[in-house]
Amino acid sequence: MTEAGPVKAMIFMDFSNVFLHAKKKLGKRADALDLGRLLSVGRNVAQSHYFSSEDPDNPGQVKYHDHLRRLWDKITGFPIPQHQ
Repeated sequence: MTEAGPVKAMIFMDFSNVFLHAKKKLGKRADALDLGRLLSVGRNVAQSHYFSSEDPDNPGQVKYHDHLRRLWDKITGFPIPQHQ
């Protein structure tokens, strides 16, 4: 806390990297909502931003991102590059 009031925080999550490294290094499946809640504990969060790749052909991923859009301040999905 400062003299001006509680310190505000912003969360910026590059979830593609978080998900990939949690799976590779920890053998665990990361969840953006749980991680966002954990990062928010004891903080006055002004905004939360979530960045991830998005596969429009994956119905489960589309549904998950739609769910996150209702809960996070800013969701940015990047199309998965098509390699030829």
